Amino acid sequence: MAVVLLLAAGCAGGTPAVSDTPRRDLAGTPAVLTPPGTAPTTSPTATTPGTPGPAGSGGRSAPATASPASPPVTAPGDRAGSPPYRVVAVLPDRGDDQGIDGPGYADLRQVRVEDDGTHARVTVTLGGALPRSPATRESLGIGVDLYASQRQTESDYQLFADGGPDGWFAYLQTPKGFVKYPGTFALSGATLVFTVPWSSIGNRTAGAFSAFADWTQGGRPGTLGGNASSHDDAPTLGSTAYAR
Repeated sequence: MAVVLLLAAGCAGGTPAVSDTPRRDLAGTPAVLTPPGTAPTTSPTATTPGTPGPAGSGGRSAPATASPASPPVTAPGDRAGSPPYRVVAVLPDRGDDQGIDGPGYADLRQVRVEDDGTHARVTVTLGGALPRSPATRESLGIGVDLYASQRQTESDYQLFADGGPDGWFAYLQTPKGFVKYPGTFALSGATLVFTVPWSSIGNRTAGAFSAFADWTQGGRPGTLGGNASSHDDAPTLGSTAYAR
């Protein structure tokens, strides 16, 4: 999904509920999933908005590994008493293709989409454990673009995680703009987990998705201009189908 960074227009009666920019008051703050018996923690509040990255480019690719009839899947942080999740698509990605500067946690390895009948759970797995608070001048942007079909070159919805020195924040971009993040967001080792109602992302029974990971580190010695960066797309071109 293309992101247009414009100042949100004010309106009578308070702050708009929809914005052209990823405002922090619209963001979801993650739970950091920890071993059983340990209470999860949340990252601190911050004030500077992150910037979602670009969607994948156009074109078709092979369908994801889909298994609507697969056994229920459970994960840390599942809601007690909720229906079990079932895998509807798995998109693997080749390892160590993020670029020579990027760390392992900027390398996409897998995106998994699951369904419990009401909610979509999208799990992004990276090549290394994600830092709970990235380093000073370090920035990560990890996004999942959602399309009505593989024929589209621009996504309709985007789930986006912005990581920086002041923590992690999750956003939902819709055809109308950024809205209040409607679900939960969690960090667990090398994974990011977005859980949102299907109704918030178009309520489709079939569609397509792609993912990207952007990483930058300012002031890194030995690199041109003192900065380092990396980018990884999954799939490399286009998008991948899902059906639930």
